[in-house]
Amino acid sequence: MDVESTSHNDSFFSIPMVLICTTIIILTLFWIRRRSQSPSANIPPGPKPWPILGFLPDAIRMRRQDGFALHQMHNWLGKNFGPVSTTYIFGIRVVVVNGYKAVNELLNRHDLNARSSHGTMETQNGVPPIHQTGILRSSGDLWKELRKFSLTTLRGFGVGKRSFEEHIAEESKYLLEELASTNGSPYDPTVLLCNGVSNVICSVVFGKRHDYSEQKYQYFVHMIDEKIANPESLLAITAFPILGKFPFGPTKKALKQISLLRDYYKEMVDEHVKTFDPDNPRDFIDVYLNEISLRGQDTLQDKLFADNILAVLDDFFLAGTETTSTTLRWALLYMMNYPKIQTKIQQEIDTVVGRDRLPKLSDKVDLPYVEAVLHEIQRHASIIHTTGPRYVPEDTTFEGYDIPKGTFLIPNLYSTTRDPSIWQDPDDFYPERFLDDNGCVNKPKQLMVFGSGRRVCLGEQLARMELYIIFTHLLHRFTFKKPDESTILDLKPKVTTVMAPKSYELCAVERD
Repeated sequence: MDVESTSHNDSFFSIPMVLICTTIIILTLFWIRRRSQSPSANIPPGPKPWPILGFLPDAIRMRRQDGFALHQMHNWLGKNFGPVSTTYIFGIRVVVVNGYKAVNELLNRHDLNARSSHGTMETQNGVPPIHQTGILRSSGDLWKELRKFSLTTLRGFGVGKRSFEEHIAEESKYLLEELASTNGSPYDPTVLLCNGVSNVICSVVFGKRHDYSEQKYQYFVHMIDEKIANPESLLAITAFPILGKFPFGPTKKALKQISLLRDYYKEMVDEHVKTFDPDNPRDFIDVYLNEISLRGQDTLQDKLFADNILAVLDDFFLAGTETTSTTLRWALLYMMNYPKIQTKIQQEIDTVVGRDRLPKLSDKVDLPYVEAVLHEIQRHASIIHTTGPRYVPEDTTFEGYDIPKGTFLIPNLYSTTRDPSIWQDPDDFYPERFLDDNGCVNKPKQLMVFGSGRRVCLGEQLARMELYIIFTHLLHRFTFKKPDESTILDLKPKVTTVMAPKSYELCAVERD
């Protein structure tokens, strides 16, 4: 290639040219979307949008000046414009829904269960096409089919049933021994808890658990954490698939993470294919492979089912690992911050269970304070501050407003956990709010930390079992203390895809 040719290519990919091309693309997208979205005088109120950018400049200002995270921006919209408010991002109409009444209606409306078709993304530059939607991002018949099959298969392996308790309890023993090896020294529990929770899912999906020192497994867990930590890039690609075409920027990193996880799942599936015996299914992958074999791929629906195996595996680990391990991290942080509550839990466990064995699921009915504390941890930490956006495929109405086709609806779950009309002093950590006058657990329907309606979290039963068993086992054996008693613990969350606690260390002191 001659010098003149090289210079010409360099100038074409210069920063000004990239900015011009990007601006043209954005303007075109904005014009197309505005043309496709019919105007309505009865759409929900909201802040006046900036030309083209919509709410984006206000969101950037709120983040920089006020330190607002996404859930706080959603709260601000609810406070200033009501429970249903409209914003625009690059011409995309986004309706934010706040408060229990409106959020509950949205989550339980069957006609508002759809996900956007923008979940179909194609990339280049060596990154494989990401064409699966899985359970979390699919809609219609495919979603119903994948969800029903997954639920049935997981239940067949005991997930959600008392018979599955031994799998969680077995993994819990490894967690306890790992913590005991720290000898009460300062320790960050993040990786350990993620390892343990992920291993429970591995036992069902891959048919085996992994040793915590296994390098390949640690890399897998790290990739999951990295994907969770970059929600903005993933959302940007979902809304604007064309961004996946650019070989630079944060979207490139997000797509690379997707690709690496996909490669890991594919390797697991390929290993199962080599040793597959349809008469002796070992785990979820075997059952899925058998179903593919029985169906064939004669119809589009059968082909879609077969193509989604990797995406379904991704759903299991992303939804099942991060949320449960993050809740446990909050739990231990709260125990250090509220030592009297920790002592009261241990006293209840000692009275009911004793010191000679670990707590079991059968003890749960006699441990109401433990259950109340777990409810309050989930409410106060509000791990899932919003569910995935709902997409409106046809013009409809919601809460008295007209919602045009093509609108995205975002339910702000965080607003339901801080609603003062439901929770007295909602910012206080107060487990007794879940106990009645007789000391029995009272869980209001307004506590919907796993969502509600037909898209309620697929792994809710497993998550509740894991939280109860691992939490009670930890508190039965250890007392959790701050490395330095003068340290003031930071209870403000680090907001990514989930609301996670900031990194901290604890001292796990073995009890007598």
